[in-house]
Amino acid sequence: GYTQEEMLTLHTWDWNVDLDEAKTRAAFPDIGSVQARFQARHQRKDGSVLDVEVSAAGTMLGDDPAVITIVSDITDRLATERALDEHRARLDAIFRQAGDGIVLIKLPELTFSEFNEAAYEGLGYRREEFAQLTLRDIAPSANTRELERRMEQLKLSGRLDFEVCHRAKDGSTR
Repeated sequence: GYTQEEMLTLHTWDWNVDLDEAKTRAAFPDIGSVQARFQARHQRKDGSVLDVEVSAAGTMLGDDPAVITIVSDITDRLATERALDEHRARLDAIFRQAGDGIVLIKLPELTFSEFNEAAYEGLGYRREEFAQLTLRDIAPSANTRELERRMEQLKLSGRLDFEVCHRAKDGSTR
């Protein structure tokens, strides 16, 4: 909200919420050689605060050292990242705490890229053992052609529901 004339009378520490003059001078003792990219919080003229990313490059203007900065408002991006992190944490909790086994299968190898405790404990395996298995190891009744057909269906529709018997570590099927 500052005018250009007002900005020319201010210093970095006048709007940087986290750095006063002493901290700014300590962080950038030789402004002519600054090469930095960092996040900061800046205060607008009305007192509101925004998150910014600052790219700063030192230079010389005649005999005087100076810093050229590009400041980008990243408030919305950081809010989106926080919301995404919270969403991922909720999904991770659901995945980990589910009573049913959940397995993410990497195609075309049919290896397990991720799985929850219920997946390996329900079949009598330790996590390390289960990580070495493939879908073919625990679903022996599914022939290769049938697995390939189902995986193709999964790729096309984005989801797939089917029942299959799994072989447990002790050889039994469930």
